Amino acid sequence: IMRLLVASFSSYEAFAADLDACWGFLLRGDGAEAAPVWLNEFGTGDLDLYWSHLTRYMREHEMDFAYWSLNGIKQVGMSETYGLLTDNESSVRNPA
Repeated sequence: IMRLLVASFSSYEAFAADLDACWGFLLRGDGAEAAPVWLNEFGTGDLDLYWSHLTRYMREHEMDFAYWSLNGIKQVGMSETYGLLTDNESSVRNPA
């Protein structure tokens, strides 16, 4: 969905205004108390306009994020290097 937003907004200002209208107002508390927003599954394999706009928005709004995948593989034959588990999904990838 986020990628569709970027496709329709060539400027950062238009992208940010749309996010503000959808859920960004929760961060500021416009008309209500501010609330936490969990932004999930927002990554990309490309350093494109979407990534540029989203990371700028997150910086400007002082948003935090977390990424910690449990699975050991992204898809068959492709390791998930950020995953907590190894490819066999029965061992810890980086034990302390």
